[in-house]
Amino acid sequence: MHLSRLSGVQTLSALVVLVAYTITPSLAHAQALTLVQSGTRYAGTITPGFNGDFGPATTVSLNTPSYIVFDSNGNQYISDTLNNCVRKIDTSGSMSTLVGLAVSGKGDTCSTASNSTPTPAQGLYQPTGLAVDSTNNLYIADSSHNCVRRLAAGASGVASLTTVSGTCGSAVSATPNPNGLVLDTSNNLYIAIQDTEVPATLSNYQVLLQAPAASLCVVAGAPSALVPTTCVGITGSVALNGPSGLAISGAGDLFIADTGNNCVRQVVGLATFQTAVGQCSNDNSGTIATGLDRPYGLAFSPTQSLYITETSPDVVVSYVLGSGSTTIVAGLPNGASGSYSPVQDGTSALNFPLNGPRGMAVDSLGNFSLADSANSILRKLSSNIIFPATPVGSLSAGLPVTFAVNQKVNLTVTSGPDFNITTNTCTGVLTPAAPGAPPVTCQVFVRFTPTLLGLRSAPIKLVDSISGNSISQGLEGTATGSLGVFTPGIVKTVVSALTAPSAVTVDPAGNAYILETGATPGTGNLLFLPVSGGIPFPIIPGGSGLLTSSAIAIDSTGNYFITDAVHGTVARFGVDGSLNTSYVTGLNTPTSIYVDGFDNLFIAQAGSAHNVIEVFAGGGSRTIAGSGNNTSADGVLATTASFVSPGGLILDTTGILYIADTGGHLVYAVDKFGIIHQVAGNGAATTTVPGQATGTAILAPSSLAFDAAGDLYIADATANLVYTVFVSTTSNGSNISTTLGTGIAGNTGDGGFANLAQISNPVSIAVEGNSYLFEVDNGNSAVREITYPNPTLAFGSVVVGQSSFVVQQTLSNFGSAPFTLNGAITSSDPHFTIDPGTTTCGTTIIAGSTCNLGFVFTPTAMGSLTASVSIISNAYNSPLTLTLTGTGRVIAPLQFTLPAETEVYGQPFSQAVNVTNSSPSPTGTITFSLGARVLCTVSATLGVGSTCNALNTGLAVGTYGITFTYSGDTNYLPATGNTTLTVTPAPLTVTVNSISRLYGASNPAFTGSLTGVASGDTVLVAYSSVATATSPVGTYPIIATLTTAGTTSLSNYAVTNTPGILTVTPIPITVTVINVSRQYGQSNPPFNSTTLGVLNGNTVSGGTINGDILTIAYSSPATVTSPAGTYPINATITGANAGNYAVIVTPGTLTVTQAILTITVANATRIYGAANPVFTSTVSGALNGDTFTNSYSTTATVASPVGSYPINDTVGGPASSNYTIQVTPGTLAITQASVTVNVAANNATRSYGAADPTFTSTVTGALNGDTFIITYATTDTPTSAVGTYIVVPTVSGPATSNYSTVTTTNGTLTISPATLTVTANNATRVYDTANPAFTGTTSGLLKGDAVATTYSSPAVINSPVGAYPIIPSVSGAALSNYSVNLVNGSLSITQNQAALVINVNSASRLYGAPNPAFSGTVTGVVPGDDVVVSYTTTATPASPAGQYSIGASVSGTSAGNYIATIHPGTLDVSPINTVTTVTSSGSPAAAGANVTFTGTVTSTTGVPTGTVNFSDGSNLLGTGTINSSGVATFSTSALTSGSHTITASFQANTNFSTSSATLTQIINAPVGSFTISATPPTQLIRGPGTTTYQVTLTSVGGFAGQINLSCSGLPADATCTFASNPTLTAGGTATVALTINTTAADAKLRDPSIPSLSPGDLAPITAAAVFPVELTGLGIFFAGLRRRRKPGTQKIRLLAVILLSFGILGLAGCCFNTTFQTYTVSVTGTSASLTTQAQSTSVFLSVGN
Repeated sequence: MHLSRLSGVQTLSALVVLVAYTITPSLAHAQALTLVQSGTRYAGTITPGFNGDFGPATTVSLNTPSYIVFDSNGNQYISDTLNNCVRKIDTSGSMSTLVGLAVSGKGDTCSTASNSTPTPAQGLYQPTGLAVDSTNNLYIADSSHNCVRRLAAGASGVASLTTVSGTCGSAVSATPNPNGLVLDTSNNLYIAIQDTEVPATLSNYQVLLQAPAASLCVVAGAPSALVPTTCVGITGSVALNGPSGLAISGAGDLFIADTGNNCVRQVVGLATFQTAVGQCSNDNSGTIATGLDRPYGLAFSPTQSLYITETSPDVVVSYVLGSGSTTIVAGLPNGASGSYSPVQDGTSALNFPLNGPRGMAVDSLGNFSLADSANSILRKLSSNIIFPATPVGSLSAGLPVTFAVNQKVNLTVTSGPDFNITTNTCTGVLTPAAPGAPPVTCQVFVRFTPTLLGLRSAPIKLVDSISGNSISQGLEGTATGSLGVFTPGIVKTVVSALTAPSAVTVDPAGNAYILETGATPGTGNLLFLPVSGGIPFPIIPGGSGLLTSSAIAIDSTGNYFITDAVHGTVARFGVDGSLNTSYVTGLNTPTSIYVDGFDNLFIAQAGSAHNVIEVFAGGGSRTIAGSGNNTSADGVLATTASFVSPGGLILDTTGILYIADTGGHLVYAVDKFGIIHQVAGNGAATTTVPGQATGTAILAPSSLAFDAAGDLYIADATANLVYTVFVSTTSNGSNISTTLGTGIAGNTGDGGFANLAQISNPVSIAVEGNSYLFEVDNGNSAVREITYPNPTLAFGSVVVGQSSFVVQQTLSNFGSAPFTLNGAITSSDPHFTIDPGTTTCGTTIIAGSTCNLGFVFTPTAMGSLTASVSIISNAYNSPLTLTLTGTGRVIAPLQFTLPAETEVYGQPFSQAVNVTNSSPSPTGTITFSLGARVLCTVSATLGVGSTCNALNTGLAVGTYGITFTYSGDTNYLPATGNTTLTVTPAPLTVTVNSISRLYGASNPAFTGSLTGVASGDTVLVAYSSVATATSPVGTYPIIATLTTAGTTSLSNYAVTNTPGILTVTPIPITVTVINVSRQYGQSNPPFNSTTLGVLNGNTVSGGTINGDILTIAYSSPATVTSPAGTYPINATITGANAGNYAVIVTPGTLTVTQAILTITVANATRIYGAANPVFTSTVSGALNGDTFTNSYSTTATVASPVGSYPINDTVGGPASSNYTIQVTPGTLAITQASVTVNVAANNATRSYGAADPTFTSTVTGALNGDTFIITYATTDTPTSAVGTYIVVPTVSGPATSNYSTVTTTNGTLTISPATLTVTANNATRVYDTANPAFTGTTSGLLKGDAVATTYSSPAVINSPVGAYPIIPSVSGAALSNYSVNLVNGSLSITQNQAALVINVNSASRLYGAPNPAFSGTVTGVVPGDDVVVSYTTTATPASPAGQYSIGASVSGTSAGNYIATIHPGTLDVSPINTVTTVTSSGSPAAAGANVTFTGTVTSTTGVPTGTVNFSDGSNLLGTGTINSSGVATFSTSALTSGSHTITASFQANTNFSTSSATLTQIINAPVGSFTISATPPTQLIRGPGTTTYQVTLTSVGGFAGQINLSCSGLPADATCTFASNPTLTAGGTATVALTINTTAADAKLRDPSIPSLSPGDLAPITAAAVFPVELTGLGIFFAGLRRRRKPGTQKIRLLAVILLSFGILGLAGCCFNTTFQTYTVSVTGTSASLTTQAQSTSVFLSVGN
């Protein structure tokens, strides 16, 4: 199998199995942006040491932490090495001391003040490595106690420790100074031994294996006296040097950080060794391309990239297994160490230094926890693409998604649904960093804001306008909460007429994606069905690379992964439009696929592999389950399981993998420790425990899905069912039920309950965020959907005054949190009531559970009623609404008519009644009777044309009276009636069957068919014909005669009699002519034949009957001269009675055979090389004057050698076929040719020392291309010197016998000089050093010859940097045999990189200040050389606070002779201190009143920018942005009553440090409230004057107290006064007069923005505004009159408004001469005691002149 991809991220699991495939990722194309991690301190303080055992993790000091490990619950454990303890951080971020130094009467402590060197009984001593097993037991490397100890899950304290390896406290221990630890899935413990001694030869460096209940053995390193045994299976050995961290890969290989050897080693298959990363310094294994420097901690990312901490340089690197390079993921690119600063939190992990990084661990979200050991803190390294669980409708914390900028970009960023961008620095033009500098990074801060439940995902998209490219990064999070739905769901077909649909999946928005395999390979589609419904459309059409698709998965970015079961591949269709049809290859019938949040693929293989594999996004794969031999695996390693044909796959939110073994009738779960469990199905076809998932027979589980509650849905393709396995059990103990289907294949039920619908071959299912389920109905070529609408419960008709039966509705919680009711469930109509006996819903429904609601309908009057039940809860889809309908009814008479009926004698018939009652239709029993005899009865719903089917009455033809009876029902009274029944004759048909017989045979038995005889009647039939046995061939009628028996009368029938036909046919006879033969040329012999006939199956000898005589005549076309061959013999039959026979003549055959012909060929002779002579022969035995042609042949050719050869003759001609030809061959004799042949050896050449060449020669005189065997002899030897030598040929071979004379001529061999090459080797030296000893290579010397070589160069010690020739020379006696080729070498004089060292001094300044003068020290310049050093930095006075590199550059005439080693300094630009103050808009304030807090931030230099967080204690209220004056505000009305400590915290940014201030805010508890209103709504004052309003105040909720009244919005000079500030009593009302006084100046005031309009100006405006209202109102008013309805109150009011508008229209143009200005006056009442919120109302005041 091969994996081809562009990029990848990673996943983690404890499942460890063998690597079954080779997966190699392709090289990624260069991208403008790269996702990197951000870093945040989450434990430890800035000060190393001890300050306590408990508290928030960021407030507890650590002292050189070494290793970190997580348990399965998300808790993490830290070895606080120099505090001699192990800490625990729970999932809330609280730290505690788990085990350390025992303190009598108290828990353990991490303090070393009282005892820094405890004994094993007293505590831990410098613990390092940690590991957690499958049951959460913790293993601790108690390093300075030389042992490994175990702390049981849930335990704490030294007293709970047990020793598992080594001897604690002993200097002679099998595990001296244990360091890194790791466990595999079988709980085998691997221990790194780091026992460094002086001298080094006494050091002990090993990796040991401690298997459960077994002795220690050596995995890697040299055996020791106490552990002398190498582990079973280990082949080879490897020398270690201070091994530290250990890790187990997903494939089960052990990785070892060989710290002292600067490499990481891999134990492949726990058997063989190889160097995985780096080049080991002790054995040079590995490659320097992945070089490491003191690697320490190891951890695998979720996609199986290996993360490695290096302690010099101080970085974390990642390595994709099998690749050729490492990548720095944390720490500065130059590896410089540095201290922690809070400003580093949340920034790119590549932009801050580390200091002695050691152990790492990864959590369930893919975040890395790193021990920044020398800084004594823990950092979290996060890509933040997976968010923590967040309730629907809530906001997660904002997390930074960080990108490194690789090339110049101009960015815009957008996010998908459920993820909101809060702040963003990835915007606008960004330029990458200079080479060697920390990368330029940008961050997109995102909040997870889920709108639906379950796994939510969406990408953020960064678009670069410069390149036109975009980068999408998927984000994922789990939404929690409750979800109330009414069940069962309603099913509908959403897509039909599909072509072989095979799979469906959904995205977080609820859109469905449907995979069509297609009718033929390559015709499949991927269809998109919007959440809004409609017609799906292809997003991957046929011909786009889908061949025989079988399954689909979509990742969080929107990429599609589609399996091809036939071709064994996975195709990837990228969201960017890319297509890779060979993304994964070499699979074995992939049937299902699932992609996790890291783009790792889980693939079920149903072919011969029978397993489930995981293909990592970073390359490589592993088998997760299957390919074992355990057919009933449960509670064992998943890789021991044997699957029949694994199908559906899905991961739950905790990382547990569920597998449907389609052929094995089981559904499994594989936990995070690789243990497999049976969760559904019993492996058989019969249910053994009804209601239990593991006792239910699931015939063919094909697909799986989860809802938010964790309920598991299982599609059973064979049973045509979809099951739900509930996360909780029902009241009767069951945990499985049918969600869709009845178990019978079909296509019914749309619009009804899903569990009553018929489906066919459900092969795939998917569940979206509302728990709607999509199902691929493969057998119906459709996709169906289950939804959960608010239902209507119909009670039907109930008699007034009576109660209906109980109608029940199931309420389910499909959410992940408890569903809590907010109040009682009641009906809006009292005729519908809750039935307490059947209602089981309490106040809470736990996740995955259901309850019942029961309702009863009791009508009190006739008619239809409708009610609603609103269920208000904490669910995001609250409220749920039930609609209840019912009809009250009374009993009425039946209205009906009875039509006359007709019965055909002896046949069933229908009685009908036309009932015209309706609403509701009558039901009950109707009966039709004939006297006391009931003809038929039926119970049904009655209407026009209701029928009752009766059997035949048995009455004779005639007319009879019938009685109708109706039983009545709850709505209608019983009724009776009469009608007539007429019996008519029944049709009786007799049909005689036609038949045939042979001439001369007796008549057969005649038959026929009689139909229409009524039950109980007897009608007899007799058949006859006039034909006899001697009747000639022809046709004769067959007659039927009817008679009756008993009481049967033919008068009850209408008879139809149809005769048959007897056909007399000829008797077949066969005349067979006898075959004969004669020889060619003779007369024909006499012919004869045999005759046979068949009558009634008997053979008649002679062929005739009844004395008939037949005559036979023979004939043949053959004559005496007819050639040899076969000829027919025919027969002709005649006679008087021949017409009574069907004569079949079988002709005979006359065979004319061949005569004998003899040919004798004459002998001939010729010489070798001549052509063959003309051949002749003699002929005897010819007849009839026949003649022939002769064709002679022989095997001899012109080139045939001397000898004898046969001469053959092939005789032809037309007459030859009449003869058997016998040929006697002749003989051709070939004699020798009389010519001379000469063989001359060709001249040849070879070089000195070489072997003789292959000699050749030239042959003359040979005939016919004859060849000879020619050998050669020469006088030279292999050591012969340069010169000439004789070549003598010798001739032999079969062809020489064809010639009388063969001669030879000698040739000459010339030996030439060989080539001798002397090449000077290139050399290098640094400037100002002596030339090295020159060397070279001599090639071409032969036969042991020797020569002398020397080398020289014109370069001297002070030659400048450059290239100089190295010249070779050669001498010696053997040179006469050689041609010498001299090749110069090159001496390169390079810059001196060791001599010139520049140490730049560090400097510091405040933000905004100019840079100080920089300096440094320079060493290594050769005296007299011209070298000038300058110092620079990128920081300017405007640069933000932070650290900037101070670099150096070199110039001068001699600078080119050096490579300067520059140790940059650091310019520390410090942020400016700030001071924050906070004020409140008022304290105390009433509960619910709006309070505004103002934070003012100042500094000594400039106005700070940024935000201020306003908190109530530890709860963040909100954030305000600082304005240009340094002020930020935040308002809230949500403070509860009581005292609140309000803190305003300026959020530190790059240039300004944090500061805060607090105040106490008092909120008075509300005691009720009050309302305020004023009348009239409008008053007019012309000129100066006074007007009065009445203000009414009313107590609400028991409020009592004084109300202070005020007004606002008056004209500039106006005043308002209140008669009093009233005091309200609880529940009381007070009325106060408000008086407004205006002045003459007020009357002249008007708003300058409002034009001064005259009445004439106002008229058209008023008309335009009022007239449409008038017109519409008149239309409505007169329309009501047209319908002859009496005008009601609303109509009268409407008429009044119309008339008023006409008045306004008239006044606008004629009566107003005053210009008015209207004011809105607000009247506000405020509680004098501030115990409730102020209330306001408003009135209008119009002031005119």
